[in-house]
Amino acid sequence: IVFWNIATGNIDKDISGLDNQGICFAFSPVTKSDPNGGRYLAYANGKKIIVRDMQINSNLKEYPWHNQNIVSLAWKPDARFIASHSDNGEIRVWDVETLQNKVVFNDYHGGFDNYYIDKLEFIDNGTKIAEKGEKQIKIYDAETGQKLKWYDKYKTLSDVTFSPVENSFITAGDKKMYLWNIKNADNKY
Repeated sequence: IVFWNIATGNIDKDISGLDNQGICFAFSPVTKSDPNGGRYLAYANGKKIIVRDMQINSNLKEYPWHNQNIVSLAWKPDARFIASHSDNGEIRVWDVETLQNKVVFNDYHGGFDNYYIDKLEFIDNGTKIAEKGEKQIKIYDAETGQKLKWYDKYKTLSDVTFSPVENSFITAGDKKMYLWNIKNADNKY
């Protein structure tokens, strides 16, 4: 992983020694203790998550308990928890301080449900977790792992972005865009 200085165009930091399996990363969000956000970087290296303090350029913690390579990471808005998603469909929510699993769930059932996840995000003030796959979006309760909603309008889902101010999100794919309301699972446009 290489960190570039935008102003100079030079490399600021370099994290080497990664095994190139399941590499993904996410910067910590803005919080009262980190008003600029981004002090901590969570990154996956194969089956483990590493949290790095970017101010002191040092790894702080490791979460080595996935059975498959990790493909996506997300910080809860309060920066107290990290969600991780692995190749086998398992989602784990980790307490950043204690290194303990808060919840583990897996909605993978094979067949048509077998799709690659490329985005994981806490939404609705951290009370829900959304995952984006090749063709669908699933929303889960962040405390229990219960599947709450399933959106599957696409043959190919290109991207999704969630609104930080209301319970909606936009999806794009198959040459169409939809604005969705999370509360009632209806698309607005």
